[in-house]
Amino acid sequence: MRVKQEFRQPSFRSMLNAMVAVKKTNRRLKTIFYKEKKDDTDYVTAIYDLNVNPITYDFAFFLAAAELFAFKNKKRAFEVLFVPQRKDHVVGGESEKCQSTPDEENMKWRFENIILPLMSIYPACIGHSILPKGSDTSEAIKGKFHYPEFYSESFPEADFYWEVYASKNKFFGFSASFQGKRYIESWKKFNNIKGKVVTITLRQYRFDPMRNSTVDEWIKFARYIKEKGYTPVFIPDTDTCFEHDSRLDDFVVFEAPCWNLGIRMALYEGVDLNFFTNSGPAGIAVLNRNVASITMKQLVPGSVQSHPEINTKRGVSVGQKTYDLFDDHFQIISWEDDTFENISEEFNRFLTERP
Repeated sequence: MRVKQEFRQPSFRSMLNAMVAVKKTNRRLKTIFYKEKKDDTDYVTAIYDLNVNPITYDFAFFLAAAELFAFKNKKRAFEVLFVPQRKDHVVGGESEKCQSTPDEENMKWRFENIILPLMSIYPACIGHSILPKGSDTSEAIKGKFHYPEFYSESFPEADFYWEVYASKNKFFGFSASFQGKRYIESWKKFNNIKGKVVTITLRQYRFDPMRNSTVDEWIKFARYIKEKGYTPVFIPDTDTCFEHDSRLDDFVVFEAPCWNLGIRMALYEGVDLNFFTNSGPAGIAVLNRNVASITMKQLVPGSVQSHPEINTKRGVSVGQKTYDLFDDHFQIISWEDDTFENISEEFNRFLTERP
């Protein structure tokens, strides 16, 4: 059974490459012997299959991979086609593993409040549709130029993290809306926030808790930069947004980004520097060319997600200093724990290299 499963949905890159090679050969034979309907649209149909892909911020990297694929094939943009989960199907991912029993309402909320809004702040994404349950996916994509290029129900996966990080091609990525920027300027004015601003996005999630932010250390850092004339702004984890933390009472705590991705993206663009521990929101910052960021705690011994194999599989070398996705190399990776000393060192290095 394991061999059969590996053949249908390979988990290793060598198997993946072998399957792609076979499918390329089959496509060449089809081109020779059959005349297929030509797709003359100027966009790609990007297929996000919810039977294998999680309803999490991972979707951000799928969008970037779809854009790279579109540009590589001289298409101007892409649309997303969602393949719904089959009945009683449970897909892997942070949102599911953090619960003992899959929660359909939680998944629905995440789809509506993370997945759909992410597309609205990705300029190359021009729309989406959701395939009705029970529909024939192969019929729906017939004749369409699509990503993943060799998608089928028996071969649905794409290694989109690796495709983004390992790509030598540049892409546009996420971008805050004009209205979102207006709201951030209004928020700054109302809160009398002037001068340079540094955000601190906290992770306080139930899944893989060893990756969570060490809040006391971040508070020490916030005091440190406040004395230097910066305004530190804390953004709580969405899952704990309503849980008051008295330790943060001396600082600006901005909750709106927890519930609105347009506001979150505009905030990240509208400040001088954004700090993260390795988490979903860090991903959308990394995929925005207008955001300066430092992601701490990239490697966490014993973590389900932040271990060397995951980083290597995704195309990020352990010890790598920047993500190097855009021409401006100020989306920094720190492999150190989020202690006050390590955070301060990264901050001061950033000031030296980018005054």
